[in-house]
Amino acid sequence: MSLSVACSHHYGLGEPVLVDVDLVSRPGVTGLLGVNGAGKTTLLRVMAGSLRPSSGDALVDGTSLYGRRRRQALSRVGYMPQHFDAPPRASVSDVLRYLGWMRGLDARQARTAAARLLEVVGLADRAGAPMGSLSGGMKRRVGFAQSLMADPDVLLLDEPTTGLDPEQRVAMREVIAAQERQGVTVVSSHLIEDISTLADHLVVLEQGQVLFDDSMAAFRATSEGTDEERFLRLITTGRRG
Repeated sequence: MSLSVACSHHYGLGEPVLVDVDLVSRPGVTGLLGVNGAGKTTLLRVMAGSLRPSSGDALVDGTSLYGRRRRQALSRVGYMPQHFDAPPRASVSDVLRYLGWMRGLDARQARTAAARLLEVVGLADRAGAPMGSLSGGMKRRVGFAQSLMADPDVLLLDEPTTGLDPEQRVAMREVIAAQERQGVTVVSSHLIEDISTLADHLVVLEQGQVLFDDSMAAFRATSEGTDEERFLRLITTGRRG
């Protein structure tokens, strides 16, 4: 099982957002770390099949997310966008069931998956509640649940703790860490604590370029200090280079 991407991307005539990115993610949790504006969301959208890169491709086990077998590849990917929202009057359960149907589940499968995942994220008691009544933290958990609806081989989580207070961030990380997945998981964040508690592999992105791609152990062996200090030294050196 692998997710590979080799691409560059720019929006319109603007500056490149991704520059010669070449990555292969395998089973386990890969942390995608970078400051705001580093290109993380663009890269995850390419990996999710929702943004065709200006050049290059993204593949799930060798099958292109943008080729003739696109539908087959997309069916294996679950994606939690940075900003997940839904009609405020729709119930939590209905939103999940609808998104499950969109992923190819039949009505019974979608109903079963929605109920199970609401238990997983601790929102079983809010199944009938309208989305508009949920707190920001609850909406993030619904966003996480919908990414798992079709039991994907590849799971992409874009800034899963964004907009949450410290207590909610810890709770969200615990929900993610509790999933004993066998496939590929990529978690993006600008917060080193999100990555250090979840990932066994690290990719550092700065100004659209990959500065580091190795294990968390290798990252911690690069220099002394805290993970945050290592990260700041790495991107500072990258900017000078």
